[in-house]
Amino acid sequence: MRRVLHEIKRDQDVPLMQCNRAAKLEKAAKTGPQIIVSWQSTFPAELRALPHARFLHLIRDPRDVLLSGMRYHRKAPLGREKFLAEKRDDLGGRTYQGHLNGLPTDMDHYLFETHSKHAQSVFEMLAWGRSGASTVDLRYEDLSTDVYCVQLREILNNFAIKGIYIDRACHGF
Repeated sequence: MRRVLHEIKRDQDVPLMQCNRAAKLEKAAKTGPQIIVSWQSTFPAELRALPHARFLHLIRDPRDVLLSGMRYHRKAPLGREKFLAEKRDDLGGRTYQGHLNGLPTDMDHYLFETHSKHAQSVFEMLAWGRSGASTVDLRYEDLSTDVYCVQLREILNNFAIKGIYIDRACHGF
């Protein structure tokens, strides 16, 4: 989905920004469409209250998040996910990634991830407010098998956002 949104940004010259705090809304485009993302689904209430805002909530199976998250956290570049490189007292001065990679078995890796970063991810998933006609839930597993972009096309049509060209948005999908 990240790739699709960035492709819409490039192809259609639609501004894209990440926003999980109200203060960042000052940087939002004043006119026209804009893609505003929160990879943790923590949009500020001020954004959620805007009558012209539309929200696509991508749901991913928490078990899949655990499996892919643990593998990613073991090898991710340290600049991309800052928490991986921070030395922590509760880990004996090691970093999250260093501790994770120092565990002896995959089961130990999964258990550590389950009680650490994954617990935070599940908390964020459960905190999502599902109310409002401007919000559509879409399952990651359904999206990944929709090779003809039927679901995304339907959502964008229903959102009726002026300035977003749906055929072009779905072409790169």
